Order: sequence, then C-alpha cells, then structure tokens
Amino acid sequence: MRCHRGNAARPRRTGVWLKVRTRGRGAPAIRAAALLWVVLLSGCTSGLALRGDCRSSTDAWEEMQTKSVRLVNDERRSVWITTKVADDAVERAGGFQHLCPEHIEAGYILFVFERGQSAAFHVWNVHAPLDIAFISADGRFLDVVQMQEHSDTARRVYGVDAPYRYALEARRGFFADHALSPRRSRLDVSTVRGLAPSS
Repeated sequence: MRCHRGNAARPRRTGVWLKVRTRGRGAPAIRAAALLWVVLLSGCTSGLALRGDCRSSTDAWEEMQTKSVRLVNDERRSVWITTKVADDAVERAGGFQHLCPEHIEAGYILFVFERGQSAAFHVWNVHAPLDIAFISADGRFLDVVQMQEHSDTARRVYGVDAPYRYALEARRGFFADHALSPRRSRLDVSTVRGLAPSS
C-alpha cells in the first residue's frame, strides 16, 4: 500500500468511516487513539511505512522439515546443526524471505536439489546479511559467499562457477566461526539422504 504526502482531496465516505469526538474532557486521548487506529488500518505513519513485511514465521518456513545434519570442518571436527530443509520449489523460493532478523540469525536453511544446479541466489526481502555455502553432490564445499542485506539500490545475486547439489544459508560469520571453508570442509551427505528425490 502506498502512502501519499501533502494535500489530499477530501475523502469520500467509502469503506470504514470514523466519527471522532473532538471536544470536551478526554477528547485529546480519543483523538490520539483514533489516529493510531487509522494508522494501523492504512499501514502509513506520515509517510513512514510500518514494517509489516517482517514476520516471525511464513508458510514456506512452516512447511520445511527440520533435520540435524553433520558438517566436517577444516580440522576434521564434526559440527552438528539443526536446520530447516527446503527441498521443493515453494520452500526454496520462500527461504528466509520476510522473516525478522532474530529468526534469521538463529536459524539455518539447507537447500536440497534433485540434480546439479547453477542458478544464483538473491536476498530480496531478507532482513539480515547471510553467508551461503555451495556444496557439491558428494558434500564438498565449493565456495562460501557473503550475501549483503537487500536494499532497493543493491539487488545483487550470488552464485558459484560449478554445479552444486546443496546450498546452506546461515547467519553472517557462521562458517568462519566454525572453521568451515571451501575445498577443505564438507557436508556429511549420509545425514541428508532421503530428503530429495534421486536424480
């Protein structure tokens, strides 16, 4: 919904019409409450949009399975994570979109594909910066890429110059914090089996 500024034409009596008491004791409080009600109804505050696109959950997020998977880091130590798994087109399209930052920073998404992919990822409608690991069919980390938080002036996409079968999104710094790097770390694919149709 778009918020208009400046002088507006007199509104017609369509939709919800609100009659407000404007005089007498308690009138200021009534006017303030009425204004807040109108603001919430319209989604606008003097030109500032309420952040209604930040949510604690989404349909795609709720549909994703949750699974514990094992990563093996540069030091050959196991790093176990409990991650959401996006293994169909709707879940993969949803990803972390529209979730609030605190939910993104506490979660992971493992994208699972039926066959090798070369498509790029974007972070439009994602409210926190992410790291993404692109992972081959046998579990090797091909690359780890930092993805910037989306803005209207920076609509970048992120990919890797090799086919990947899995992609793991996590909060900024997760892979560095756990010594997970390209060509030295891997995903234990035996902990992922059965999540996607075989190619």
